[in-house]
Amino acid sequence: MNPRRMNDEQVAAEVRDRVRAAESRIPVPHDLMDRVAAPRRRFRPAPRRWSTVVVAAAAVIGIAGGAAVTAYTLRDRGPQAGPAAGSTDVTITVYNAERPCQSLRTIECSLGVLSDPYQPAPDKVVGRVWHGDRLTALCAVADGKRVTDETAMSSTRWYRIRTPDGVIGYVPGVRFRNTVEVQLCPPANR
Repeated sequence: MNPRRMNDEQVAAEVRDRVRAAESRIPVPHDLMDRVAAPRRRFRPAPRRWSTVVVAAAAVIGIAGGAAVTAYTLRDRGPQAGPAAGSTDVTITVYNAERPCQSLRTIECSLGVLSDPYQPAPDKVVGRVWHGDRLTALCAVADGKRVTDETAMSSTRWYRIRTPDGVIGYVPGVRFRNTVEVQLCPPANR
């Protein structure tokens, strides 16, 4: 038939006949109906699991970050001297974690030397020290009042110190980073 002279129904019938003829020539697998009739399973992605590589990488980053923070807090403090021969005194250097205060010697940037490591209070300040001051550590108290500095380092350790001008009192261990072995104070000095 000439497609130009056919109406829509005739064209549809002709297309159906050709499709049936083409389908009859296609071989059908014997188990096709079983596969088509099988219940369909919905696709569900597997639950997410952290791979060992990701966990290991996170651990390495965490350890490196901790080391970097430690190195950052310790970087500007020069070497601390150990005890002199025949002496139990140790020279330690004051460390102020507030960077703007590291170069200023103002009252706002000073650290109080206290008379009592167990009950620190503003009325117990016997002297003042600043970042970089080198002091003599006479002994240490391990169980004083807990003090936390500006970088969240905390300690119950306090040093009994002597300033170059002779003031004797206590400064919290967070102001020295506790890198030097200092003997514990005898009970009479606590």
